[in-house]
Amino acid sequence: MSQVGIDNLNLELGMVGAQVTGGEASAAAAAGTPPETTVKALRGVGFVTLVISVGTLVYKPPHGLLFEHHVLAYYLTLVGIFFAGVVEVWTAFLVSEAGDGCRLRRAFGRAVLWGSVVPLATALGIGSYTVLANVPS
Repeated sequence: MSQVGIDNLNLELGMVGAQVTGGEASAAAAAGTPPETTVKALRGVGFVTLVISVGTLVYKPPHGLLFEHHVLAYYLTLVGIFFAGVVEVWTAFLVSEAGDGCRLRRAFGRAVLWGSVVPLATALGIGSYTVLANVPS
């Protein structure tokens, strides 16, 4: 456990769990997904988007056919992706503060979660990152 390195880094986005017991189970089943699951997913995707956009901004110069001669567009796109990550994390905190009866905030959080795929995929594409998925068969 004391050994820290790149070999020990495991990112498991599918392992988001929440326990619901008693009367909360019927409310969560009526609302769709539990709010804890939405909050954890929003926080995770938001922080990953923030880290990737900052890493691309700092360590990768403008490259490729799209941004080779348009440096300002490259940096403005990355700043826009950064602010999208900030909105995702802010929405996670907004949804976490919602009570059991606030379905509108949870619906807004799920909509932002579905929309957060676009900035994340754009940041991964601009930064030329390789995504490896370990899918069990």
